Amino acid sequence: MKPGDFVRTREALTGIARGPSSEHGDGRACEIPRGALCEVYEVQELLGWVTVHFDLEDSGPREPFFCEAVTTEDRLEPAKRPGPPPIMMPEPPPDL
Repeated sequence: MKPGDFVRTREALTGIARGPSSEHGDGRACEIPRGALCEVYEVQELLGWVTVHFDLEDSGPREPFFCEAVTTEDRLEPAKRPGPPPIMMPEPPPDL
């Protein structure tokens, strides 16, 4: 496991919300659900700790951006990197 890898949580994790300021939620406790797709941010092999980031999809410009949790490898399982979202092409205009 190394920074940039993607993992899924085997159980719910408690982390810290990260955002622009404490006024907008930075530093508050947040939960990463079981089975959530996270990105490995840092690995401290000597201590056995892994820092993961879970993107908060509903965050706005002044909300926390992600939840950060420190856990151990046994609480994570490898996952595939998500692909780009599908490109939605507009329907052609009706013939007039």
